[in-house]
Amino acid sequence: MWFELAWSRLAVRLHDGLDANPRAGEDVTGTLMAGRIWETFPPVGMPWCELVRFEGEFDDEVATALLMHPRSWSVFLDGLDQHPGATAYLQAGVVERAERMPGGRSPGFPDLHVRTWVDGGVRLGLSASAEFLVGTVDAERALCGFLREVAAVSDPAYGEVSLELDGHYGVESLLERSLVGLDSETRDAIWRTPPRERLKGYSWITVIPGEVAARLGGAAVLRASGAFHEVVALPAGGIWAQATERLADYDHAAARRVFDVLRSVLPSGWPTPAAGDGPLVEEAP
Repeated sequence: MWFELAWSRLAVRLHDGLDANPRAGEDVTGTLMAGRIWETFPPVGMPWCELVRFEGEFDDEVATALLMHPRSWSVFLDGLDQHPGATAYLQAGVVERAERMPGGRSPGFPDLHVRTWVDGGVRLGLSASAEFLVGTVDAERALCGFLREVAAVSDPAYGEVSLELDGHYGVESLLERSLVGLDSETRDAIWRTPPRERLKGYSWITVIPGEVAARLGGAAVLRASGAFHEVVALPAGGIWAQATERLADYDHAAARRVFDVLRSVLPSGWPTPAAGDGPLVEEAP
């Protein structure tokens, strides 16, 4: 569902471009593993998409590496069902330049990067340039609708939508990366705390698990706080909390309002914006 909805709802212009200019969808595993990734891309200005699934140790065995095609899409999705412990990603975009090496092409930053990996639990991630995902009202509505639909059926232990200018990919929340003044023992304890026992962070959109939501008083209490544009109770007991209508409006003042409401269930320590990251509370009280 994560991959199918991301592709159908958020990447319309990309898959329309691929439908208009279909490629063979061949297996390119050998090329990718040899480090010649640029050889898989079409000419500059054309859309591209890779589907990759890893099994076992991340760098040891590649189960599937395909170019997008209806046939390869089915193989990729079937593999997720057959190998639920696999790490997988889809990345797609339009080729921007041909400068990697003579005769080779480099796509540039992917317009859409969708991933899932297993590390003590299933983690889902999605990233793209702000212009692609939240550049218009319609794009933001599509993103929020997609994420809320997935959250409603999966009952996640945590979720967030944040603006991270450094392109960081990882399993830590924006808050966890930004806590200051902690000794190593405290920081390790925070990372080891199960997410259903304490909220991992907060952002423009925060998905709060039911166990933590109950400690906050539920959706009605969060609505009454005035810190959120929208608060929605999810079917399994969690909460979708959206701080402002548009991401552009989520500034440090909005972050402070959310922080103050959620502070009792957040990790100890004080968040400070990391270089290149989006709004967090800027100074300790």
